[in-house]
Amino acid sequence: MSRVPERLRSRKLWVAVLTALGVFLNGVFDLGIDQETLSGLAVVVASYLIGQSVVDFGVAKANGQKYAAWVAATLAEVQGRPPSEDQEG
Repeated sequence: MSRVPERLRSRKLWVAVLTALGVFLNGVFDLGIDQETLSGLAVVVASYLIGQSVVDFGVAKANGQKYAAWVAATLAEVQGRPPSEDQEG
């Protein structure tokens, strides 16, 4: 069973992809967005991604998942493999 559709529902992924796409398109097509505005956008997006990661960690911790197991499960998800049973909590 493929986990790709599940990953595509990630708001963090779409925020990062759309921001990168916007910066890329501005560079290629000169959309008129100045460097200062792009830098501000990058700071806002980075803050959102870090903040959401902290929230995700808090949820995992509240559910009784230990930090090492949370990191291992997150890395396994990013790498596209199921977490091992000894890492699940």
